Amino acid sequence: MSDTEAPFRISISDNELESLKQKLALTRFPDELEDAGRDYGAPLADIQRLTNYWKDTYLSKWREHEAKLNEDLPQFTRDIEVDGFGTLNIHYVHKKSTVVDAVPLLFVHGWPGSFLEARKILPLLVENSPEHPSFHVVAVSLPGYGFSEAPKKKGFGSTQYAEVGHKLMLALGYNEYVTQGGDWGALITRRIAQLYGPKHSKAWHTNMPLGEAPHPTRRPWLLLTYLLFKLSPKEKAGLERTQWFQEKGIGYFKEQSTQPQTLGYSLADSPVGLLGWIFEKLVNWTDEYPWTDDEVLTWISIYWFSRAGPAASVRIYYEVNNQTPEGFARNIETPIPVGHSYFPKELAILPRSWIKASNPTLVFESEHEGGGHFAAHERPEALVGDLRKMFGKGGPAFGVVPGKTGRPATSSAATSPTLTNFSDSHADKQLRGEDVQEAYIENKDRLVNAIDSTKAILNDIRSFNRDEWVVRYPQLKETAPEEPEATPEELELAPSLPNRRPKGQRRSLSFADDPSFETEVVVADPSNYSPKRSVSMPIIKDDPEAESSSSDDVQKESDNVRLIPASDFNVLRLDLKLGTHPHSSSSTAASLVSQLEKASIANLLDERITASLSHIDKLRLRVEDTSSKVLVTGDLNAGKSTFVNALLRREVMPVDQQPCTTGFCEVHDAAENEGVEEVHIVKEGAKYDILDESTFTKAPLEDLETIVGDNEHKPVNQQNVIKLYLADSRAPSESLLNNGVVDISLIDAPGLNRDSLKTTALFARQEEIDVVVFVVSAENHFTLSAKEFLANASREKAYLFIVVNKYAGIKNKEKCRKAVFEQIQQLSPRTYEDADDLIHFVDSAAALQPYTANPAFDDLESALRSFVLVKRSKSKLQPVSTYLNNLLSDIQLLADANPRGRCWSR
Repeated sequence: MSDTEAPFRISISDNELESLKQKLALTRFPDELEDAGRDYGAPLADIQRLTNYWKDTYLSKWREHEAKLNEDLPQFTRDIEVDGFGTLNIHYVHKKSTVVDAVPLLFVHGWPGSFLEARKILPLLVENSPEHPSFHVVAVSLPGYGFSEAPKKKGFGSTQYAEVGHKLMLALGYNEYVTQGGDWGALITRRIAQLYGPKHSKAWHTNMPLGEAPHPTRRPWLLLTYLLFKLSPKEKAGLERTQWFQEKGIGYFKEQSTQPQTLGYSLADSPVGLLGWIFEKLVNWTDEYPWTDDEVLTWISIYWFSRAGPAASVRIYYEVNNQTPEGFARNIETPIPVGHSYFPKELAILPRSWIKASNPTLVFESEHEGGGHFAAHERPEALVGDLRKMFGKGGPAFGVVPGKTGRPATSSAATSPTLTNFSDSHADKQLRGEDVQEAYIENKDRLVNAIDSTKAILNDIRSFNRDEWVVRYPQLKETAPEEPEATPEELELAPSLPNRRPKGQRRSLSFADDPSFETEVVVADPSNYSPKRSVSMPIIKDDPEAESSSSDDVQKESDNVRLIPASDFNVLRLDLKLGTHPHSSSSTAASLVSQLEKASIANLLDERITASLSHIDKLRLRVEDTSSKVLVTGDLNAGKSTFVNALLRREVMPVDQQPCTTGFCEVHDAAENEGVEEVHIVKEGAKYDILDESTFTKAPLEDLETIVGDNEHKPVNQQNVIKLYLADSRAPSESLLNNGVVDISLIDAPGLNRDSLKTTALFARQEEIDVVVFVVSAENHFTLSAKEFLANASREKAYLFIVVNKYAGIKNKEKCRKAVFEQIQQLSPRTYEDADDLIHFVDSAAALQPYTANPAFDDLESALRSFVLVKRSKSKLQPVSTYLNNLLSDIQLLADANPRGRCWSR
């Protein structure tokens, strides 16, 4: 045996074929009663006809059938270790779609089926079409079926069959997958869902839906409904079909689940006995399907030539029935989405209410006018159509396998590009550009609603402040240090110690217009405070964290002390110390504040609200815009422009520190400029419009260094913004600018110093910037200017992309990494939480060297591309969400400090 995949081809020996022919020739047929029809089982005339055709014609054509099976079904074998049962060599069909993002699907057959049931649906499932999803299909031969090895020990039940299917998918690289099955396949895929969902098994579909019948103790309400209300004609017909099967068709089940070995002697020795045993089911369990003799005999031949022999296939009935004697309809619930297809000639057709009650995760249902038990063979188009609806775009299980939408990429990168999802290092996942846009739009729409609600609240406050009651502006200062929290030893020695207050911070609250007023308040932990508003903010996270259970403790801090959400304002902060000397004492500043009239402070607040409203309007426009802007800045001499060149894979930006110290160069894809590479110098005071040449001056690329050099000598407020259009010959899956999905521009901003810090910080806060990339030198770490910038930008953007450049020259790299991480943890906690994706240690200059591998920079580029394109809800929408949250926190602080004003805190 081998633990690796081995190709498999059906190749029955001449001796086996001759032996079968001899057995068929020696057949002794039973007699038959007159006019027996099918009442007593398989009709004699049918079995005689099939036997003679098998012996005289079909076997002579076997090599043709064999070759066609091998052509239609790519087959393999692989060893699978089954807990407690050793290693089994498993046979399976594996057909991959040409669609890279096809959905991995495990198809599981039943009895008397086999891997042959996948033959008709296989080409439909792997089909590449923009109209429906495509699948990578694995059709396993269950142990003891087809060409799979059979277990040698007792007790091989549904759990073990599920283990084989699951481990096969993992061995093939499908860590996340969906399943489909009927008959035993329904029970086994259900067991896979129970054992391996939702981590691995993401959703399952069956064409044999089951449900538990009404029971006086388990589902009394369902029993009451059944007794009080009439069944529909379809439900009656379904129960009649079910009753027929229980009374007339269940004999095989009783035998196979109680004495399989006894039956096995006949199945293993008599090909005609096997034919009669299975042919009866093929006819009775289908909806008048027109079986051809070749179809029937191919189906039977696979059992006859099977690796373990036909007797091994029926033991599953004994094992499962002994492990689950109460029946297949018990323990149906699964933790993952399930879909059902209903065919009118299925063996058990229960009222839909019974099925739904037993399947709480049911998300998809489809009812068909025709079809029976072998849906994959009888109605392949209908079954595949249901799978396409369930897992396709707009379906309830669309995207359940992350990154595997089943959607094909077209040949034109301009109309349907693909993006590599670099967030998953375990698989080379692809995402269609339009899928990325759809995910972005879904979050965007929710955020726009939040923007509109926040704007309405601000307008209410402004009106209230002007017309009804002047909103007072609170100030907070620290009180005496809090009593430390009791240690476990103290609590053990003195259980009656009063509760300490570690959750909230006590502050003294007063008002700017009345410093004489003072009261004690508690500042709540922001993660636990529940503001009294009804603005629904979209949650833009990768991995939502569990809610803290300590919120109640904060809310119960004291019945007599007012609770407020924050210790200071974020957006509505008023600089009431204007006019004071930088070195003046706080008492001097306080005396200035006390001289301000109440109305004056209210006017200042009104101005801040007006500015916020204007900013919100711009944010809304930016959110509605699908393009993205990436600001690249950093410390002086950190190699910022070199980093930009490395991203562009060409030396375009001047790398001498001085020319670019104070200039902004905005890099766009040349496709936005009709493919022409050139420089546009925006005229002073003009609003840039690429279609209006009066707003800019054109220049060739080779003049860029001179242009930015001339810019250096102008006052900061008079410097020209430079638009640079560059062509990137790399494929859309590799390029950031030429990604074929969204318009992205890189803004090479000035390096930080005291003159440019405020300019760059202001630029970072502008609503047009989506992502801030900060380049720091590994030799110097973060300067004071960098720390100030990062702290401000982090409050505005939440997530920053950090590039630690010139890392190759550092000797003690571990010490460098530790120091950088410690600083970022303090400056930008959200960035630190996503350090693997957002903090990178590289050498940009080395990335520009031709024919030189630079995996660290490749990882950085992939992560940045993923952050900007694939994770757009975080990179583009999160800054807006952060601003709104800060603003709403400020509003809540005003509301809590002004109890009479709570009518406008929604």
